[in-house]
Amino acid sequence: MKKNRKMRMIWSTNAPFAHSGYSTEAKDLFDRFVADGWPVACSCFYGLEGGALNVGGVYCYPKIGQQYGTDALYYHQQDFNADIAFTFQDVWVMDEPLLNKLKNWIPYVPIDHDPVPSAVFQKIKNAYQIVTISKFGHQALENAGLKSKLISEATDINRFKPMDKKEMRKMFNIPEDIFLFGMVAANKDNPPRKSFQHCMDAFYRFQKNHPKSGIFFNTLLDQTGGFPIKPYADFLGIPEKIYFPPPYQHMFKSPHDVIAKLYNTFDCLLNPSSNEGFGLPIIEAQACGVPAIVNNFTSMPELVVPGKTGLICDHGFKRWTPLGSYVAEPDVNSLYDKMEEIYRMDREQMRKDSRQFIVDNYDIDKRVKEEWIPFFEELQESLKIK
Repeated sequence: MKKNRKMRMIWSTNAPFAHSGYSTEAKDLFDRFVADGWPVACSCFYGLEGGALNVGGVYCYPKIGQQYGTDALYYHQQDFNADIAFTFQDVWVMDEPLLNKLKNWIPYVPIDHDPVPSAVFQKIKNAYQIVTISKFGHQALENAGLKSKLISEATDINRFKPMDKKEMRKMFNIPEDIFLFGMVAANKDNPPRKSFQHCMDAFYRFQKNHPKSGIFFNTLLDQTGGFPIKPYADFLGIPEKIYFPPPYQHMFKSPHDVIAKLYNTFDCLLNPSSNEGFGLPIIEAQACGVPAIVNNFTSMPELVVPGKTGLICDHGFKRWTPLGSYVAEPDVNSLYDKMEEIYRMDREQMRKDSRQFIVDNYDIDKRVKEEWIPFFEELQESLKIK
């Protein structure tokens, strides 16, 4: 029996062929939506300018004028004749008058402050429906009086999987005999949302006790507006313990398959951000059998099983932001303690537990089949699209 797949949808997010967490998740979702027969377009506010492309059956439109793409989404929705306009991005930066003009707008929304910032609440309160990407976000919206559907992010467990660590370290020119922490995070703000300084301060103490150790930064070490990772490593006197990809390779030659191999060089992922809407690297790393240390704030704690697939450090100072809500810095002393603790744990057992946790809970094929597709079918029925 042929499936009824008439509902047309357009998503505003990062281009699915770019290198970012949003791009990775978008590509994984779009590939599966298209395979199930849904007409899908993407309004790419990042990663595409000046012309449209058809990529894997997804019609990718470029940005137009506004930095975060509300104008592009508005006009591209009309061109694609889309019944639904999804946004998979921060909404507080978007143009509210144009959002209100979208046809059946559904934000797939990250909530990365606690409580929900008023700037986010005001933008999404009139949406057709709201879908949240984390349990934390779902509960935070409920606390604020907004109902949402929870469909958490997930990952491709066939791409992100355990591999031979010795071979992967050889590929990335990393010594075989060191204990390696890793960070997979954009370096674009200072103070850094990804807590680069906190991680480096904790690692500085760790490496004194464990000389055969290192930390890999899969990011740009010196980026305008970001945290000066390389100068700070020089200041701490640990430049030889810092590993990183060449900038050009990081920007243009690090597709998902390469990142999966990189995770397999790590002994532990560090992701104690001051705030996360979800935290995709946390589940990608665990899918590869790599435990993670996260901060006890927003969505991060829900993504590990403490003592089995990772550890949760205490947060310290809570900082009030211009959005009118809190983010929370990780406590460096607690972070250091968790680094020492994970060093002493049975890493082979954690490798197995981490992988199984993601297979059981964050398999994107299962998420699409059991949650996204039924949701689309319900939308199509409620909108009477035949």
